[in-house]
Amino acid sequence: MRICIPTENENGIDSLVYGHFGSAPCFAVFDTNTKKVELITNGNSEHVHGQCNPVQPLIENKVDIVAVAGMGMRALDRLNYMGIKVYHIQRQTTIKEFIEDWQNETHKEMTVEDSCNEHKCD
Repeated sequence: MRICIPTENENGIDSLVYGHFGSAPCFAVFDTNTKKVELITNGNSEHVHGQCNPVQPLIENKVDIVAVAGMGMRALDRLNYMGIKVYHIQRQTTIKEFIEDWQNETHKEMTVEDSCNEHKCD
């Protein structure tokens, strides 16, 4: 399984979770089989609300799950349509902390009611 987590820095497993999916500087993709983290720069991080397409690189990198602190409804719908489940994660945790928590299966799947608007996710 490949889990994508929007991050605010490129520190591998110690990268911090970013607050909003579309404007994250990069995405960390954790492979549960190899236990390795691959970083993908988000070329859409600077954009007008609702005018980005960060989903395509995730599809190309065969992501199964996205874990986010905040995400708009359109991105959530697009990911779900592509068969990618989205789960809520607390901002400012590290990828390492998330992976440890993931094994406990304590994360809630995100719904449209959980989505944010105008980059106001907190």
